[in-house]
Amino acid sequence: MSSYRDTAATPYLGVVTTPSNAASRRALLLLMRVGAFAAIAVGAARIADTVAGADARNDFAHYYLSARMLLEGENPYTTPLAPRCEALGFEQDPRIPYGANPPLLIRSMACIAWAPPGAAYLAWLLTQVGCLVGLALVLRRLTFQGGDGTWQLVGLAVLVNSSAVMTHFYYSQVQLPVALAIAGAVLLRVRGRTASAMALATAAAAFKLYPAVLLPWFLLSGLRGWGDLAKRVAAAAAVGLAALAVTGPEMWLSFVQEGLPVIQLSVGGSWTNYSLPSLAKMLSGAVAGDLASPPAWSAPLGKLLGLLAIAAAYGRVLYGGLKPAAEASLLCLAMMAASLVCWSHYFVLAALPAAVLTAGARGRGPRAMLVAAPLAVLLLWPELDAATPFFQPLAARVLLHFYPLAVMGLAAWMIADANSAEIEKKPQYEQ
Repeated sequence: MSSYRDTAATPYLGVVTTPSNAASRRALLLLMRVGAFAAIAVGAARIADTVAGADARNDFAHYYLSARMLLEGENPYTTPLAPRCEALGFEQDPRIPYGANPPLLIRSMACIAWAPPGAAYLAWLLTQVGCLVGLALVLRRLTFQGGDGTWQLVGLAVLVNSSAVMTHFYYSQVQLPVALAIAGAVLLRVRGRTASAMALATAAAAFKLYPAVLLPWFLLSGLRGWGDLAKRVAAAAAVGLAALAVTGPEMWLSFVQEGLPVIQLSVGGSWTNYSLPSLAKMLSGAVAGDLASPPAWSAPLGKLLGLLAIAAAYGRVLYGGLKPAAEASLLCLAMMAASLVCWSHYFVLAALPAAVLTAGARGRGPRAMLVAAPLAVLLLWPELDAATPFFQPLAARVLLHFYPLAVMGLAAWMIADANSAEIEKKPQYEQ
């Protein structure tokens, strides 16, 4: 005969549910699902409103024009953007006189740049939407722990309405495809398809450069001998050679010589750049009394802080006791913080850490979720300080602006704590 505990008590968020409160739980879950669906609909409407006019804005304008130049046999890194922007009615950022995107990104955009701007933008918009849907599906597979999926639905509602997603669609950016590639590679790694994971991660790195921070992990995580290592190296080499063949080595050389300097000049300390290098420049400038002219030592300091963040994340991974998705999440947060730029739309990359954070906290009870859930929301919501007026001391205002870095640090700590080896998950989450 089954016991009372077997038939009537079910743990939910660490709390035993009995017949006395089962009805309340069902009502709460239904309310959460209805609210989540409503929020997703609101988010979709907000995205539709956000993309109005995006076909003439950066960054789509730069992607399209650079790819168009490539199709016409011109060098996008040395051909001025301004005349073409004026001819097509595109917005022009004077800080970016020439193309500055990696060769594979521009070559990929050439697949749609042969079309008129409106049609090309529509194709790119549909690609972004598809990547957002794909990212949600991959994250569900990575973190699903049973039940009816209510929490995953709530998470999707948060993601769709986040400022990270809104700014991504406003600027027609490429971080959603990168986030999908990274999350997909992590899922492949979790499922034991290590060579495929390595190939996908390498493609993401060739497309946007900064995912290269993750490549050592994809190369060595869960290594099963020399044969496995050889397969991963071969997969990375094949993708790298394919990217080089598609773009040509001359294009990469031109990118290094002409494209990267444009990036260096157009970023740095900025109220929309949340990276550690940006923090170093802005905080040192605020202390010196001139945000526009930070001390020369702030640039190497920012790079050092970024390297330390990456080293700390890899150190925690090497220490052991974490599941693969948690390891990848820590490295992803370090990658974002250490990058030369971490614009608000880059925080769509934090969808993976946010999902892993809440999945790990669910098994630890309501108190853990009360901390993890707001952190997960804040990971996807930079720029909350935008409405705060400037005040003195200026250094304090700068520190307030960089709250996303503090959130990333706290989230990393909670991920490492909640996803340690003793926390049991579904088999696909453990492998």
